[in-house]
Amino acid sequence: MIPNIYIHEKLMLDRHQEVLRQMEQQRMVKGVPRQRFSLPRQFAGKVGALLIALGTSLKQLEPGREPAV
Repeated sequence: MIPNIYIHEKLMLDRHQEVLRQMEQQRMVKGVPRQRFSLPRQFAGKVGALLIALGTSLKQLEPGREPAV
């Protein structure tokens, strides 16, 4: 029995990291490339930039506000 919840969490984290390492080693042996998730990140970045630009232009169109400098 584990006497402390923090020790238990640490052991679980260590085990999880060890399993991830083993999986990565198996991928390398098989020659399977790592999965990359750059496309969703690029898409999210472009959508974010678009929303910022849209918000800026909407602020300039508000009545009673002075134009931003």
